[in-house]
Amino acid sequence: MPQTHLQLFDLLKKQFGGEWIGVKINPSDDSKTLHTQKNLRVCEAIWNAKNESFILPVSQVSCMGGRRSLGDPNVDENALIEHIAEETGMTRISVRSILEITPRLDRVYALEMGAVSQPDVVMSYCSPRTAMKLVRLWQRMFQNELSVQISTFLATCGNVLSKSYQRNTICLSMGCPTSREMGFIQNDEIVVGIPARLINPLCLEERCDPSSNRGEPSPHFLPVQFTTPVSERKPHIPMENHYENCNRFTRHGYL
Repeated sequence: MPQTHLQLFDLLKKQFGGEWIGVKINPSDDSKTLHTQKNLRVCEAIWNAKNESFILPVSQVSCMGGRRSLGDPNVDENALIEHIAEETGMTRISVRSILEITPRLDRVYALEMGAVSQPDVVMSYCSPRTAMKLVRLWQRMFQNELSVQISTFLATCGNVLSKSYQRNTICLSMGCPTSREMGFIQNDEIVVGIPARLINPLCLEERCDPSSNRGEPSPHFLPVQFTTPVSERKPHIPMENHYENCNRFTRHGYL
């Protein structure tokens, strides 16, 4: 793997704290990364990816919510609703209405996870302080609040991974009881997902932040390549603020 991509995750750790992993949606067939032989939940795979890189086929995602979030057409939606209703004590009607607005990707066949060379999304189980720092930088970038919807089901797979990729925004979640257990999410950690194309602008904001005492931004920014065309990935912010808030980043080629 090129050193620059290893440095990308070191940069995230240095700038924001926490351990970060990359997720690439539908890696290319010529990827040298090995397929895992395990059946894993998405939340569990994120934890494993801290120590090794691997490809997780959707057929080996071991929960209905994770497969649904990745667009598996074979998921029985009614069975999923029944399961969630039993786990949460909510009515099936309420569960269905929430599922309808929970992001799901178009058909995904695999995820490449770990220190991947061209991630679409980077994720972390990080401290609330790190999340606060990221939200502050988001607000400095777009001069607007970060809109967050919190749910305790499909909390990591749907409301962070799929939503961050689909809507091109920072996503936060407290997880669900199962993801906190299977993903080894600590009591003082929350789930964060960032579209990879926002990493450099966020790092630039952090380095320019007067409160960071870092002075001028370093010229040694890491190039991040993306598998999804920029034209299809725009920040999910209110349109009345979009043009004014994005102009300075467009001028510098960040968006």
